[in-house]
Amino acid sequence: MPWKKHLDNPAVNPQLQDLFSKLDGAISKTQGTVNKHWKYKPDSGVEKYTLLKTREYRDTLLGYLCNISEDDKNALGLIRQAIELIDDGYFDRSV
Repeated sequence: MPWKKHLDNPAVNPQLQDLFSKLDGAISKTQGTVNKHWKYKPDSGVEKYTLLKTREYRDTLLGYLCNISEDDKNALGLIRQAIELIDDGYFDRSV
């Protein structure tokens, strides 16, 4: 992520560094949830897609999606806070 280079940069506002660190945590949490589902192995001989027929699996999947939704809301809030700390001189507008 391009913003990660700012985490340890002493020229960057410490509040912004903290927000970037929290953003990294929120993104990592989402990745962990996705990996948890990706690595899920059903019982031998059962195809993963057939699990959608079971209430337990649908509830588990819904839980994953709710967690991802909350993490995304958190990340968006952190991005909004970071934007407030960045002045117009921070961006390279020559591109």
